[in-house]
Amino acid sequence: MDYQVDVVVDVRTAPYCPRALHFDRAALRTHLRQLGLVYEDRGDVLGSHPASPLLYDDEGHARYDLIAADPAFKEAALELVDLAQTKRVILLCGEAEPALCHRYRLIGRVLTEQGHEIWHIAALGRRFSYDEVEAKAGHPAATKPWRSVFRAISPFDGA
Repeated sequence: MDYQVDVVVDVRTAPYCPRALHFDRAALRTHLRQLGLVYEDRGDVLGSHPASPLLYDDEGHARYDLIAADPAFKEAALELVDLAQTKRVILLCGEAEPALCHRYRLIGRVLTEQGHEIWHIAALGRRFSYDEVEAKAGHPAATKPWRSVFRAISPFDGA
């Protein structure tokens, strides 16, 4: 399938993969450039594991409500919207299942609530709307607290 992508925005907090070295930031940037695509690393502000321990709950889950309210996140989300006005943008992360990923649970939710249309490309190139993923996931936007699915492993949690 050809989605006619112009820009790949990497939203992985740590843009490397020990099991797939071709998925590391440097290798990926080089490969995408050879394909005529732009690579942007925005995991520092759009990633699922923020640096500040204040953005986690007592169980180690990232608090998406706090992240979404953070000025740096808001600015980065606005930059995504601005970029998408003139380019075809996709977000890249390490989680294959959209319903489990912060692309859907955080970034997609914020952008959808602002009125933007969000699509998820899953395995085998299947495309799902935000609402389709929401229904498949059991409507987690209605659940509290708004946080990551998985407990984060971070340098400050003692793990």
